[in-house]
Amino acid sequence: MNLLRIARTPPCTIGPRANVLETVELMSDCGAGAVIMVDGNRAIGIFTASDLLRRVVAKGRRLDMTALADVVTSPLTVARADTECAQALTLMVKNHIRHLPIVDDGSHVRGMLSTRHLLRNMVDDLSQELQSLDAYHAADGIGG
Repeated sequence: MNLLRIARTPPCTIGPRANVLETVELMSDCGAGAVIMVDGNRAIGIFTASDLLRRVVAKGRRLDMTALADVVTSPLTVARADTECAQALTLMVKNHIRHLPIVDDGSHVRGMLSTRHLLRNMVDDLSQELQSLDAYHAADGIGG
């Protein structure tokens, strides 16, 4: 399955010259827990709500005076669109991350996958499987 089918597309992105306040405002506008820092369309870092708490708020830094480039996570872990959901989840668990940028062969950002996207997809798959089993058992009567 193509991860872009369940990921946020297009992802919320911001340039490296932004400050943290601008980034947090973008996260709020997008309703996203993470923003990808890009140079052109190339992923160069990621800034998450956890980064905001640990690297900015806990350190007493001013949002409007802190450059995003100073607090972004880089290098970042990425996946390609043709990565299987189970592989993506394993990668996220192994690296202790909740957001995974999806990139193409040229490292250009295509989408952002979150654990919420993966879990919602798994629940949908299991619900369809349950409905199929229920229909199978309901049709399995006398002579069936």
